[in-house]
Amino acid sequence: MKTTKNKFKTRTRLNKLKQHSLFLILAMLSISCGGDEVKLLNFAGSATKDNSYEHLNVLPNQLYTVYKAKEEFGGSTAPLLVLNSGKVIIAGNNGKIVCMLGDASYWTYQLPSNEYVYNTIVADGNDNIYFITYGGQLISLDNNGKERWKLNHNDNEKIVNKLNIQGLQEPLYNDLIIEENKITIASSHSRAGVVSQYDFTGKLIWQYATSLSIIGLASDEKGNIYANGNDYRTKGCDSLICITSSGKLNYSIPFINQTLVKYPVISQEKVFLSTLIAGDEGLSKLYSISLDGKQIYEKEIAYVVRNLSVAKDGSCYFTCFNSGLGSTKTGIFAFNPKGEKVWQLFIEYSLPHAPLISQEEIALAGTNQNSMGIYYIDRITGKLLRVQDIGTADPLNYKPYLNNEGCIFIASSNQSSYLKVDNTLIDKLFH
Repeated sequence: MKTTKNKFKTRTRLNKLKQHSLFLILAMLSISCGGDEVKLLNFAGSATKDNSYEHLNVLPNQLYTVYKAKEEFGGSTAPLLVLNSGKVIIAGNNGKIVCMLGDASYWTYQLPSNEYVYNTIVADGNDNIYFITYGGQLISLDNNGKERWKLNHNDNEKIVNKLNIQGLQEPLYNDLIIEENKITIASSHSRAGVVSQYDFTGKLIWQYATSLSIIGLASDEKGNIYANGNDYRTKGCDSLICITSSGKLNYSIPFINQTLVKYPVISQEKVFLSTLIAGDEGLSKLYSISLDGKQIYEKEIAYVVRNLSVAKDGSCYFTCFNSGLGSTKTGIFAFNPKGEKVWQLFIEYSLPHAPLISQEEIALAGTNQNSMGIYYIDRITGKLLRVQDIGTADPLNYKPYLNNEGCIFIASSNQSSYLKVDNTLIDKLFH
């Protein structure tokens, strides 16, 4: 009788173990399939440039791996891109565009001599990639690395000559974003700038030329383009430009004796941007502006604002520095949707990129010259939660990319490698 009961108990335990194992397997499968959503791929999360990844509760912090390519590409000149398939695209210093997965190389595309990519690479839902080279070649490759089309964007930029501005220089291509069925390029000619839009076949849709150098782009859900334009004069008048989806100027907002920093950010039907105040070293301003051009708030910051991210509720997170902080010290600030400072934190690290935002925390990667690490900070309190030490990694190009599954990828700045930060499977089950 006891033998029968023991067999029954053993069978019951085995059945429960099978059920638990099945649950774990199904959960892990659901996690591995969680990144299967096909989407357009932009730097900084989307064409809005908000760096918001709030579909994630927390950001990965448990495991990091350095993957080294067998074929040398001499480090990265631009932020890497992770395709919907999971493959990693890196633009190398030697003009190679390399596709990798782990340590394996899938294909390589070689640019002509003295050509390289120094801004962003974007991709459509079919993993076709788009980029523009230093010399103005606009190129699209398919997901096997085969050339779909190539054109000389400089030929189309002759529109800038109609401005009749003296002292124009060869264009610099400062930004590239992708939206539904179109890509948009920002360029500057020292004393002028052009915003150009192409479809996915390489056909020019429209161009807008201005006497300002265009340094950064963002787009709203209706396809309107927002561009930061720099005035070449020392104490000039930088402007935020809004261009309609048809390429017409909607409005231009001047910022007297201020320099706009990098790109605008779109969130909550608002434009967020930061400026440097001319003549006042170490002072910045933070602005929130409605999409129709009305100012919501203006806040003076006693540091130099460099990198701005905005959460889905309109909260701003940004990094600052000034000469008084020291070369490897960074200030991180949080402002609520009303433009009120919530917290500030100073870290003895250089953190040279915009914060990555999840539901509960933000993350930044950087170096203090002796080591490298990723800092994780509580969004509500500003408390430093943890540091992922990556001191043994190759020197990094601090422009991290988050893929569909929420893994952090950073390319090396001078080695043929990249870093991946992930969570364990158990951690993924509970986050």
